[in-house]
Amino acid sequence: MPSDPFNLKELIFEKIAGGARVYDLEGNLLLYAEREGISKLGKSIHVYPSKHVKREILTLKPLQKSLKEVIDLRMPVGLNFEVVEPSGESLGVIRQTSVRERKLTKVVIDEWLIEVNGEVVAKLEEVSLVRHLIRSYFFPCKYQIVSKGEVIGSFEQLRKFTPFRYRMKIDIQKVSTKLLVAWGILYSILSVRF
Repeated sequence: MPSDPFNLKELIFEKIAGGARVYDLEGNLLLYAEREGISKLGKSIHVYPSKHVKREILTLKPLQKSLKEVIDLRMPVGLNFEVVEPSGESLGVIRQTSVRERKLTKVVIDEWLIEVNGEVVAKLEEVSLVRHLIRSYFFPCKYQIVSKGEVIGSFEQLRKFTPFRYRMKIDIQKVSTKLLVAWGILYSILSVRF
């Protein structure tokens, strides 16, 4: 019997056409996620125990952006998602920022924020600026999960080419695992980079 994905410290995410699968380290399927329609942006993502059991566990709903956010270019259109339980209770919001200043250079670099009640409880930051700049050609992605200045986990791509698989390790549970798993699913589905 598969484990509860929200109690595990290590998970494997696999990108599939129109969705993602989440496994434990033994290869047991824990979650199946699919998005509505074929567009990646502006569509909800539904999370189920499996492809054949359509009992929804979580929903990732895209949020509308203010005109200021769109003009500011710090948050691309369509990359703010609210994580909602079947009861309708909101667990939090996942946001992507794409322009960030590192040292004295401004470059496009990914940073994801996990917010609960408007407060940032975790950041997912790319580990290396150099790797980011040449990642599309040579290096798979690697993020560190940071909460209140402390690294509490990691998320990294296991293979450079298909199938696109990622491993999440959570060292300390200071942030809702449901929100971290929801981010892993979101990243797997939306990622188009190698």
